[in-house]
Amino acid sequence: MVHIGIVKPLVDDRRTKGIRLTPDGDLAVELENIEREVREKWALVDVLLIRRIGELRVGETVLAAAVSATSREAAFGACRQAVESLKKKRALRKEELYEG
Repeated sequence: MVHIGIVKPLVDDRRTKGIRLTPDGDLAVELENIEREVREKWALVDVLLIRRIGELRVGETVLAAAVSATSREAAFGACRQAVESLKKKRALRKEELYEG
């Protein structure tokens, strides 16, 4: 199961050019913790988590979560958990770059 998150063009009904993600903590440790939590809950074969930083434009990939498992239930559940955890961005500061 793979989920690719992209930068959205609208946030709270306002048009954006993109976002700026700045590390605000240890992102590597956060990703390791998310992977550990996902592996503890689900029977998985493999996990890959990617969280980009820097300035990203609308439509660009901001995060990716890929998990493999022997069952669909585990794959979908683990991917959903990983994405929700990645979106909490505890080790990232997010700034919307609005148009105008």
